[in-house]
Amino acid sequence: MKLSFKTILPIILISALLILLTGCFNVPSNESPGLTPGTITGIIAAPCCTTSVESADGETTSPEYWCYYCEKEWKLQDGVEVVLTYGEDEVATTITDENGEYTFTDVPPGKNYVITTYCPDYDDDRPLVKDVALELVEGGSFDTKITDIVSTSLGLVVDFLVDFTILGPEDIVLDEVIADKPDFPNFPKFKKLIPEVVRVLEACQNVDTDGDLQDALCRAAEEVGKETIPTLVLGCGPGFTPPPPPPPGPCAGNVAPSISSVLLDGTPVLVGDTIHVLVGTPYVVTVNASDDGIANPLTYSATIDGNPVGSVVSNVITVTPSVAGTFEVFVNVNDGCTITSWGPVTVIVDPRTYILTTAALPSEGGSVSGAGTYNSGTVVPITASPNLGWTFTGWSGDLSGTNNPSNVTMDGNKSVTANFEENADVTINYVATTGGSVDNTSETLAPTTGVAVGSTAAADSGYHFVNWADSGSAEVSTNLYFVPAKVGGLNVAETYTANFAENTGCLLVKVFNPTGEGFGAGTVTLFNSSMTFGPYDTLANGWYTFTNIPVGTYTLKADRPGVASWVRPSIEVIIVIGTECQEISLHYE
Repeated sequence: MKLSFKTILPIILISALLILLTGCFNVPSNESPGLTPGTITGIIAAPCCTTSVESADGETTSPEYWCYYCEKEWKLQDGVEVVLTYGEDEVATTITDENGEYTFTDVPPGKNYVITTYCPDYDDDRPLVKDVALELVEGGSFDTKITDIVSTSLGLVVDFLVDFTILGPEDIVLDEVIADKPDFPNFPKFKKLIPEVVRVLEACQNVDTDGDLQDALCRAAEEVGKETIPTLVLGCGPGFTPPPPPPPGPCAGNVAPSISSVLLDGTPVLVGDTIHVLVGTPYVVTVNASDDGIANPLTYSATIDGNPVGSVVSNVITVTPSVAGTFEVFVNVNDGCTITSWGPVTVIVDPRTYILTTAALPSEGGSVSGAGTYNSGTVVPITASPNLGWTFTGWSGDLSGTNNPSNVTMDGNKSVTANFEENADVTINYVATTGGSVDNTSETLAPTTGVAVGSTAAADSGYHFVNWADSGSAEVSTNLYFVPAKVGGLNVAETYTANFAENTGCLLVKVFNPTGEGFGAGTVTLFNSSMTFGPYDTLANGWYTFTNIPVGTYTLKADRPGVASWVRPSIEVIIVIGTECQEISLHYE
């Protein structure tokens, strides 16, 4: 049959449309959304086949009533074909392993799947044994345990009702039958089917062609079918021959759609992959599939984290995810007859990030917090911190105003500047006391960035420099050139004084009598052309100390009233500046 090739939405697209890409475009509704597939498992045991291996005892594979009606030994089947059908549709085929176990994966949820095993010893397409997966829930699993007489009988009943009534798998109710095991008091016709199945199966005969078994099967199917349609009549009787099947429906011979490839921006995507996409970024998605074209045009649905979503039909679609997160996604392709599931794929939608850059202007004015890389939509608090001597004046760039702290919403890369202004200038004064001068009397400068020049003190003639002192008279320097230091990193307003003192000296006079002994009954006088100090009485030992005498050249003389015969001594003295007294001796003769 000629194939028509179609392009379908991949796992990423569906997720993008309905959960990950909310708001990108509208998705048509679908009354039959895709469902998360599940798994059916079981064990095949049977008589009459050369594929038999060890005996099946049921102790570890099924409840204690396993094969309640078996008469011969049943053995596990290694390498036999197992076919899974849903109504009239073949869903999948597999082979048992050495333990008789089989597994069907990616099975859509549904009721009354029939499992049929075929022995390679026969060429008449007869079933070996059957089983029924009563209900596979979405994303779940169903273990049919091990095949036996009852499971085969149930499988025959389900197939009979599907083939010869209007009932589908979803309509057939087996719950009451299962609840009646193992004696089936409420289903006597089903109970009569069981020995017929035992007779035919354990004799290695064909259950499809045995007349007595088919009569019992018709009656049992009618009994079970009445659970759904109480008035059901199948016309069963001895030697019953099933009526011819209804004419082929629109799905007869239909081949399930097949997904061949999935591309994301031209790159292949495989089942089981983990895909990273970026929120807010457009992507081009293409998925290729083939179908036989018998039934309806392909429709596509998906499940995301187990939640069914709507369907779409498209070749190539550009999608833009708007929600970040991690999602497990399946795609279901439906041609109107059969659903093919594809997945899972893990889709990780990463958040978009933006960079926040901050700056201080000028840089020495302060600092700004908040710079970094943030997810889109993050509200970032940002704070300007002025340095000592500076004041924050406002924001510029991608933020305005004077609120501090403030907030920036990261919907793109942002650059924010905090503006600072230095505080008012300060004035430093330099003054001098009597006896000297300063070369710089004042300077005005910025509190932080200003650099003080300072001032140099100069003493007048007859005076000398003592020190620099602040307004509290505390000495700050003894150097002639003085530059005030910053206080706590700031220039501060202050008045500094250069102190001067007159140049003076000290003279200790010792007066001796003609015999060389101290004699203090006289006076001493120190004088020059401009000033005179004394006469002063000497001490008892003949000593006297002149203090604070201006530097210069003087005449020093002693006088002894009442002793005319002594020659009064007189000497020239040079007084020099100093803290220790000069010593001079005067001798009478």
